[in-house]
Amino acid sequence: MALRLQSLAPSLPLASRLEFRTGSKMPRLAVDEERAPDGRMHLTGRWPAYGWVPPVLWPGVLDDLGVTARPHAGAALSIALSKVGSNTPLRAIAVSLGLPGWIADHVARVLRDLPIDAVCRSLEDLFARLEANHPPIDYADRVMVGRDPTQFASAVDAALTARGEEIDATARHAAAIELWAAYTGSTPAYCPWAERDVVPELPWFVDRANLLAQAYVELPHHSHEPMVWTPP
Repeated sequence: MALRLQSLAPSLPLASRLEFRTGSKMPRLAVDEERAPDGRMHLTGRWPAYGWVPPVLWPGVLDDLGVTARPHAGAALSIALSKVGSNTPLRAIAVSLGLPGWIADHVARVLRDLPIDAVCRSLEDLFARLEANHPPIDYADRVMVGRDPTQFASAVDAALTARGEEIDATARHAAAIELWAAYTGSTPAYCPWAERDVVPELPWFVDRANLLAQAYVELPHHSHEPMVWTPP
């Protein structure tokens, strides 16, 4: 099967090459199902990199591809990385990552004009690094938590109270959006409950890093789990 997939790779589109892991030494069919006790096959709704990948790829990772300046590049790369070894459609992956489904249409645009072999190898190598060193953060869980804006507003209010700082409602909403972005590994532009006429900026006198660190304590997470993480 590996030899057959290797021979077919040059004629396959990017999504299929990622699915069959043609950038690895041993291409294989995707496994995205589980067998229930009744003997029937049921979709798991998960894939090999499920929970390992944030909605927007970590800063500085895969910069060598030279696409970071392209619109929606970070989100498109996260979708592409999640596609490695998976037969889940790109749009379904995007939604599971907490992204708008239409972001999946940008994967091919972001990676256009690049040597497809190099792209597959880069994504495969990063996948292998994550496989060997699982992230200490379950991004899938965080995306689920991130759908509830009340937790982020409450966390910001608690942090402000502890610091003895007062900011207006617009600034508090902006802080909640920034906290959501840091917590989920996304960017404010993709926040599903953000008020679109609010620019996510904090007043100059607020120490953003310290405020977010204090607010993070109020959000669901395991002990010793960092707020943010980057692959070594």
